[in-house]
Formats: sequence, structure tokens, C-alpha cells
Amino acid sequence: MKIILTGASGLIGSRFEELLNESHEIIPLSSEDVDITDPSSVTQFFSNKDADVVIHFAGKTDVDGCESDKVNDYLQLNIDEFQIENLSIEDLDVYVWKNGKSAFAVNTVGTLNLYKASKEKGIKFIYISTDFVFKGESEYDENSTPSPVNWYGMTKYLGEIREIKDEEEIQKIKIAVNKTRETLNKIKNELKEGITEKEVYLKIKNYFEKSGFELG
Repeated sequence: MKIILTGASGLIGSRFEELLNESHEIIPLSSEDVDITDPSSVTQFFSNKDADVVIHFAGKTDVDGCESDKVNDYLQLNIDEFQIENLSIEDLDVYVWKNGKSAFAVNTVGTLNLYKASKEKGIKFIYISTDFVFKGESEYDENSTPSPVNWYGMTKYLGEIREIKDEEEIQKIKIAVNKTRETLNKIKNELKEGITEKEVYLKIKNYFEKSGFELG
């Protein structure tokens, strides 16, 4: 299988590539290769690529940094926080966000650009989301109703399904947890041991197999 892997230079993306590069053809896509906030850059990258699936790990993950982007993102969107969930992503002028570094530019617009390019090429799209799309007040799964806890979570949520109405063409994966202090400490320990990466891989593997693909 040919896999276009975004965020290939990141923590999870690089580990995922390491796990699969012997059994599958990995086509890495990093920020050094493509500016995902620039539709033309994304289209050019996809123009000569033939792949079975895109796995989208790339994103701005600095939670505090994303929160610092919030005011300017709202100003550029010309809306306030009470209007954000009614934002029409489909009508968004994505070129306004070209070369952007903010949370909205990378996590929302970047995802939209990648999805559109994938769809035009007939390539399946798998988007890696986050548990920050939930408040952390209970246990959740992929079918739970999102309620983002911060701007990072909101921009990831907006990158999920708001702009992508055809749910048959996109798979979204979250590690959904109850964010208690005990759980957070457990995640830190698991990350050090590499367990979280394995769990992410197994979730993705499960989605692949449900979609008719088989990962080694």
C-alpha cells in the first residue's frame, strides 16, 4: 500500500513511518516539503502522487501557542466565539490563510486543503484528531458529541467534519480520555514507554481493516 504521511517528521508520524516503512511504501509530507496552509502548494504536491490513503498527523500541537493565536484568528475570521460553531468552512477563503502559522490556519485550513486534494485524486483520507475536542468530564468515543475545551481543540474539531460532510470518505480517530490528574500522569508514563504510540497504531490499523485495507 502507498501511504502519504503528513507530519512525518513529528513524534507520532516518524514512529508510524518507522513501524510501516518495511511493509508499505511511505510518501512522507513534512512542512519542509509542503505548506499545507497554501492550497497551491498542496495541489502541486498531490499532482504527481499516486497513493491509496493519506494519514494526516500534521498540525499545530502547542496548546498554549494555539491559545495565543485565538484572538488574531477570530479577528481574521471576523467573528466572535459565539459564532464559531456556525462558521461555514465551505465558504472560507482559504487563500487568506496562505503561509499562516496560527492554529486555525494549520489545523483547520491545512486539513481542508489536504482533504480536498485527496478527494480530487480519489485517495482515502484518515485524519488524526485529539481528545481536546471534549471537555474531559466523562469517557468518550468517536461518536460522542464534541465540546472543545480550548482553541487547539476547536481548531482540530473544525478540521474534523465541519468542512467534510461526506463521512463515508473520511475516518477520524481520537484517543478519548477523562482528563483527570491521574489519567494525565498515566499518559505521560505511557508516552515515555511508547505505549501510546502503539495504541494509536492499533486504532489506525483497525480503521484500515474495517475499510478493506490490511496493514502488516
